[in-house]
Amino acid sequence: MILYFITQIALDIVYGGTWWAMKKTTDGVYYVLSNVISIRSPVNTLKDSTLREELVEMLLNKNAIQRTEIRLLADKIVVIEDFIARQKERTNDETIENGESE
Repeated sequence: MILYFITQIALDIVYGGTWWAMKKTTDGVYYVLSNVISIRSPVNTLKDSTLREELVEMLLNKNAIQRTEIRLLADKIVVIEDFIARQKERTNDETIENGESE
């Protein structure tokens, strides 16, 4: 009886592994063939190239905006760092004037 269950489990594992491998292979072949077919189609190429150009233009505009924002943030960081440094200097000067040691 135990041999029967071990055989069933082994067959189930082999069947499941085979099913998974075949499914993944089929999906991969479908993916590759669908991309090859869409690349060779002139209608899709024209449509895709127009969409790509629009996408590139949109991304370049977004990139320019983000560069400006980064520059502004960097300027603000410099201002904050200067403020913090001045506050530390003032605190150190007050500590020295009061005769306190650090």
